[in-house]
Amino acid sequence: MYRNSFVSGFAATILFLSGAQAESPNDKAEAVTIPLDRIWAREMPGTRDIEKLDPKRPLVYEIRRAIGFPPKDKEAQPAFAVLGTGLDALREAHAVFVEKKKPRDRFPAASEVSVVFFSYQFGPYVHVHEIARQGNIVDIRYRFVPHEEQITAEGIALIPLGKLGAGKYRVDIIQTPMEQKYLDKGFRPVSEANARRIVSRSFSFAVSEQGE
Repeated sequence: MYRNSFVSGFAATILFLSGAQAESPNDKAEAVTIPLDRIWAREMPGTRDIEKLDPKRPLVYEIRRAIGFPPKDKEAQPAFAVLGTGLDALREAHAVFVEKKKPRDRFPAASEVSVVFFSYQFGPYVHVHEIARQGNIVDIRYRFVPHEEQITAEGIALIPLGKLGAGKYRVDIIQTPMEQKYLDKGFRPVSEANARRIVSRSFSFAVSEQGE
């Protein structure tokens, strides 16, 4: 009887330890919302006007021209991360879009990092409406906003993540359904296939301690 109790206790301990090892650090981390009023974007409700970062507007204007129309028969390029916030982040984004520099995939620990979210020229607007970070996972939620004007527009947003500790980070770009008020007016939802062509895709990056 003593042996059976020992075996049962030992098995329970192993199961507990296995469960603890399987638990992701993100399961314990509290989700933190990044307010829209901390984001620099172009014509997205609740955000800061990105054109005020560069009043003469050459940076934003040149980025918009570089984004252009979506690629044919393939998915959009991924979003990407840059060093800095505000004007520094805008300059880094300009270097990628206009000067064709490869986006960084690794950053030094404790440095300010921003995500560059973008969408190609399209009929409906693309609005970021919610950003949340839980541990090393960042969720960026957007939706299509239709309108009756006969225009196309591209979108860009600089989303500050703050100073990040060492580790691997995942940024998930998530489409949420079109608001019911537009569906009631007869607008049709954008298909998943078109969404993948229009809106920048999810991506990953790493933050390293100095010397790594």
